[in-house]
Amino acid sequence: MTGQTLLIEQGAIETRAALVRNGVAVRFWFGPAIGEERADQRPMEGRVFCGRVRNVDAALNAAFVDIGAAQDAFLQIRKSGKDPFVEGASVQLRILAAPRRAKGAVAEYVGPADGVVQPGRLDPAPAPLEALEAIGAEASEIVTDSADALRIVCACNENARVAHSDEAPNLFSKYGVDQALDGALGERVALTGGGALHFFVSEALVAIDVDTGATGGASADRLREKVIVEASKEAALQIERRNLAGRIVIDFPSIRSRDLRGRAVKEIEKAISTVPLVTSKSIAGSNFTTLTRTRRGASLWDETTEISPADPVPGRRFTLSWLARCAVREAERRQRAAPNIRLVLNLGKALEDYFREMDNPAEAYFLRFGALLEIAGASQLGDRNFDVIER
Repeated sequence: MTGQTLLIEQGAIETRAALVRNGVAVRFWFGPAIGEERADQRPMEGRVFCGRVRNVDAALNAAFVDIGAAQDAFLQIRKSGKDPFVEGASVQLRILAAPRRAKGAVAEYVGPADGVVQPGRLDPAPAPLEALEAIGAEASEIVTDSADALRIVCACNENARVAHSDEAPNLFSKYGVDQALDGALGERVALTGGGALHFFVSEALVAIDVDTGATGGASADRLREKVIVEASKEAALQIERRNLAGRIVIDFPSIRSRDLRGRAVKEIEKAISTVPLVTSKSIAGSNFTTLTRTRRGASLWDETTEISPADPVPGRRFTLSWLARCAVREAERRQRAAPNIRLVLNLGKALEDYFREMDNPAEAYFLRFGALLEIAGASQLGDRNFDVIER
């Protein structure tokens, strides 16, 4: 596969999309199932919300607006002072940046809302079009497994090259996206020539440590150069794939030889030049590299995980929303491979409670695949675990 292809995969409870460039997955997008867009109230970048001004901070020249999300949205007030920002006012906002950890979304003012309305998302676009705008604007072709997605995309753009592929395995497996996604969710990426990349994400920055593995002996500089060549390419790919942004530092191994270091620096610069949205970079004499990347949408970790309190250092764990989608995906994968089987989705207590709050996922599954999915609690499973078995 050459060029850029947008894959749009329709599941029972979600729409997934991936941008594949020259056969390699470089971006992911996750949204609601087609027809369920209004139920997805996450303040993602580009979405428009109605909100109610909770309070105005004169010192910050900003307003905090209740948009129906866990945290209030932050809205910078324009210096003209013409916008009607008073406590209790109803306004329309466009999300500029999704919430990050304990911080709410950043928004811009669209206009006043008519009357007193309930905070929440306004006029949602169909999920395939939202995916196309978020990650697929430069795609030369679109491949989907959904007749509905095919119709929606073609109606919006008659000149789009759109193909329909509804067969086993699912699109993400067929194009190697599932494997890329699994790798991008981890903190360690192995390098084929030895060594690994280790990722550490904090409030202040993203740190990537390049582990060279065994590089001792007289040829240590040459071995380190080889590691740098591979590590720089892999780091560039993972930064885009994980949608890491802000201040990013990469600790490449140092090289004593001036000639070899010069070649290594060129490889680092070449790799970084392939990463979109990088606004600045610097490479120190020790090959310690710093770059700044503009934030567009949530990072993959912010999309899929949440802070998990721990002592003395807090970690992260997958959200119940992500685990629920993973559980249904596993059932869908097995259903595609054997359409006539009947599956049971067993859930731990926390996941079972989460599924109870969903809008009839078993019915959505039947409508998508024409097969029954039994959803049941399983006391022998951990709170956040699941298992798919054949009845």
